[in-house]
Amino acid sequence: MSKTVFFNGRFLDQKVSGTQRYAIEVLKAWDKMDLPFDVTILCPPRTGFHNSFSKIKCVKTGRFNGHLWEQISFPLYVLRKNGIALTISGAPPVFCRGISAIFDATSVRHPESFNWKYRLFYNAIKHITAKKDKGIITDSHFAQSEIETLFKVPSKKICVAYCGTSESIKPDPNKKDMVLKKYGIKREFYLCVGNKAPHKNQIFINKLSNVNKSYDFVIAGGSFKSFGKQETESGDNLIFTGYIPDEDIAVLYENANGFIFPSLYEGFGMPPLEAINYNCKTVFLSDIPVFREVYDREMNFFDPHGDGFELTKGFKTITPSTREYYLNKYTWEKTAKTIADFIAGKTIRP
Repeated sequence: MSKTVFFNGRFLDQKVSGTQRYAIEVLKAWDKMDLPFDVTILCPPRTGFHNSFSKIKCVKTGRFNGHLWEQISFPLYVLRKNGIALTISGAPPVFCRGISAIFDATSVRHPESFNWKYRLFYNAIKHITAKKDKGIITDSHFAQSEIETLFKVPSKKICVAYCGTSESIKPDPNKKDMVLKKYGIKREFYLCVGNKAPHKNQIFINKLSNVNKSYDFVIAGGSFKSFGKQETESGDNLIFTGYIPDEDIAVLYENANGFIFPSLYEGFGMPPLEAINYNCKTVFLSDIPVFREVYDREMNFFDPHGDGFELTKGFKTITPSTREYYLNKYTWEKTAKTIADFIAGKTIRP
C-alpha cells in the first residue's frame, strides 16, 4: 500500500504570490494525474479553503493556526498516519523529516529585504530542514547552486522543477477600458510586477519613468509586514496599483507596451513568463544569472544598477514562435510530474 503525501496547506488562506501560485498549480496538475502515492491537503482548523479537487482530499486538523500549526499540528498528524510531509509554500516542520521547497536564498543574499524576525526564523528553518529533510525542491539550477553553497546540501538531494504557466485566466477584451481607468492609466504604459522589497529594485522603474516621460509606468504588487521596503519617488507617470486580482493583471499584461523586471535576485522569476503567456509585446530583464538560464530567447537584458535607458525602437519582441517555445518549455504539468517522480523515489530513496 502506497504512503500518503500530506501537503502543508496553510498557504491556502494567504494572498497568492510566487510560492502560493507554485503550490496551487502543482496540486491542480496532480489532481488530473495518476500518481504513485495518495495526496491529502492538511489545513489549520480556521482555514476558509473549500476543497474543489476531485481526487485530492482536504482535512482540517489541529488546535493551532499560523506557525504553531505548521510546527506542531501538521507534523503530529503526519507522524500519526506514517505519511510524508510535503511543504512547498510555508515553513516546513523542524521535527518531522519530509520534503520541502527552498526556491531561493534571498534572505541570506539580500537581508535588507526582510525584517530581522523574518530573517532569523526563515534562515534557521532553511538551514535545519535543508540538512534533515529527505529532499529539497527548487525552481532553477541557479537556485540549486545557491542551496548547495549556502546550505551545504548535496546535489543528489535536490530536485529542480522549473515554474510553469497556464491560461487559467483569460483577459477579457471588454474590460480593457474599465481596468485601465480603475488604475488611472491614461496612455501607453510599461508594466512591472513585484513587491516593494529592496531586492525587487523598483527604484529602477523610477529611473525609467524619469527618462521616458511620454509613457506611464505601472508597478503592480503588494507589501508585506515581513519585508523591508524600498521607497521610490512619486511622479506623474509612475503608478502604484498595490495588490491586484489575477483577472486585472492579465488585462495589464496583454495591453502593456512591454514588461520590465529589474529584480536583483530571484530563484526563477515567474512574472516574465506570465507576461509572455499573456502576449506582452516586449520583455526587459535585469542581467542576472538566473534570467540568462531561464529566459534564453528574445529577451532584452539591462544593467539593473544603471541609470535607465530610453524605450525607443530596436528592442527584441516576443514572436509567436518564441511564445510557443516558452509555453511548451515551462508547464505546470512538467513541474508536477518532476516533483511526483522525485517523491516516488526515482531521484531519491526515502
